[in-house]
Amino acid sequence: MMVELYRAADGELVLDIVLAERNLHALIAKLHEPGSACELRPPTPPPGLEIRVRAEADQVHYRAAARSGAPPGELHPLTAHIVAAIRVAIAEYLADRDREAAGDPTDPRSPQERESG
Repeated sequence: MMVELYRAADGELVLDIVLAERNLHALIAKLHEPGSACELRPPTPPPGLEIRVRAEADQVHYRAAARSGAPPGELHPLTAHIVAAIRVAIAEYLADRDREAAGDPTDPRSPQERESG
């Protein structure tokens, strides 16, 4: 994550936060980690400034946005397709994790095979 605080040519104060793809993936993962604060903080913020980049589940975020009259806009079709694929992969991972935690008897692998991945 890179953070830069500067004045634009028109005098407006700008806080520019650039997240690497890795940072975005970390935030998505944190949404599914029990007890996670779901936030990233830059290692070296500008002096005198505390910065937190937070993630919220859609149902939490958009419920608040709807109350303020700002519903989400439509995603570009390609972006929507990629987001849908990511959501499917996350759902599959979480289902596998839950099955493993519960010691799912329908898993045909032996305990040793389950432990080794």
